[in-house]
Amino acid sequence: MKSLTLGVLAVALMLAASFTYASAGKVKGVIGSVTEQSLQVMSKEAGTKQVRTDNNTSYMKWITHKPLGQDTRLDNKSLLVGRCVDVELRATDAGLAKVVRISDEPAGALFDPCKGDR
Repeated sequence: MKSLTLGVLAVALMLAASFTYASAGKVKGVIGSVTEQSLQVMSKEAGTKQVRTDNNTSYMKWITHKPLGQDTRLDNKSLLVGRCVDVELRATDAGLAKVVRISDEPAGALFDPCKGDR
C-alpha cells in the first residue's frame, strides 16, 4: 500500500512539473497595449506581462470553433487592445514572441478564450 501511494505521488509530481514547464513558454490573456515592438498581455492568473515582438514573430488567427478551414494568416496590424491572444515565447528568449495567436471572438462571446480574464 505504501509503494502504491509513493507511485501515485511520483506520477502526480511529474505531471505537475511537466504542466509548469509547458505553460512557462506561453502567455494567454487580453491585450492591454500595443507598440511597434511589444504588446502588454493581461490575465487574472499571470497578471500583466510585457512581450517583445520582432520581424521573425509570426501572427495567426486563433480559431476556437468551426469552420476550422479558414485562412489563419494575420500580421501585427491585427493586434488591437482588448483582443484575446495566446503568445508562444521563444526558447532562447522568454520575453520575445515566437508566435502570436489572435482571437477574433468578441469579448464575452461563447467561444471567447479569454472570457475569464476580462
